[in-house]
Amino acid sequence: MPDYRDLTCPVCGRPFTERDDLVVCPACGAPHHRACWKKTGHCRYSKQHGTPEQWKRPPRRDDEDARNCGNCGCANEPEAAVCRKCGKSLLTEDEPDNSFQGKDRSLPPLTLPFSTPPPRKEPAFNGQPTEDITTFIGRRSDHYLSRFQMMRAQRGRISWNWAAFLFPVPWLAYRKMKRPFFVLFLLTLLFCAPIGAVMLLNYRELTANPEAMQAFLALGDLPELVLPGWLNVLYGFSVPLLFLLRMILGCIGNSLYQLHVLRQVSRIRGCHHEPLHCRYELSRRGGTSLLAVAALMVLSLLLLIAFCLMLAYFATPIL
Repeated sequence: MPDYRDLTCPVCGRPFTERDDLVVCPACGAPHHRACWKKTGHCRYSKQHGTPEQWKRPPRRDDEDARNCGNCGCANEPEAAVCRKCGKSLLTEDEPDNSFQGKDRSLPPLTLPFSTPPPRKEPAFNGQPTEDITTFIGRRSDHYLSRFQMMRAQRGRISWNWAAFLFPVPWLAYRKMKRPFFVLFLLTLLFCAPIGAVMLLNYRELTANPEAMQAFLALGDLPELVLPGWLNVLYGFSVPLLFLLRMILGCIGNSLYQLHVLRQVSRIRGCHHEPLHCRYELSRRGGTSLLAVAALMVLSLLLLIAFCLMLAYFATPIL
């Protein structure tokens, strides 16, 4: 049986594994999970059958007609002139370059170092129409689609996202990723609470001791607190754990968002077959939300204050 582990199901968007029960379309050869095939009742690409956009499996290194890149090892189409991953020429010295026949010979747009190149024009990405994906993403759709294409070409899940690193919880809320948002929000609240509790205890000690307040205003010295052992442990691990969360989300944020986009687009397309209704649902349930970020900031402040007061209360008798 062919190996489909480098592909994803066009219905649910999940990558195939060795244990998956698969159904292959007899018309185009596109693989599906058996449960997904039963759910739709037909191939996801049935509308493209018999057209130039019909599904084709991406080339692999062990294919007889594949043109493998000598620089990065990526498999390319037989007629490809440059590698789709690293851009190195695949032509031999005696082979003419026909890649510009009938095409615009103008140079590609200049990109700065560490910038994201414009996405390649493809009718579909991982089984979903590119137009529907860009509609769902909304703002900066070209940036994220280019990142998705780069991860697919490199067959990896690591792609740096500065917004996810600097503002992890607000970024998840802004992009309407509900499940990851709630998980990260609770973890961030737990890790920030010990820091806030220690700050509240310092403030209480300063207001209760005039000499300590004068020393703080003059030299910036905080009073020495005798904290309980459990609070000392939590306080010591809070900052490293918060930084670790930021690093993890910065590395896998784009991959997490890609999975969210493909799943949501697949579900919306499966429920709404009318093009206008489907496009409306894609724009409504996707895109971004500044209101969610504003509500998050207010809710975070209230919950953090309440949690810090609770920790400070339990730590008070031992002082």
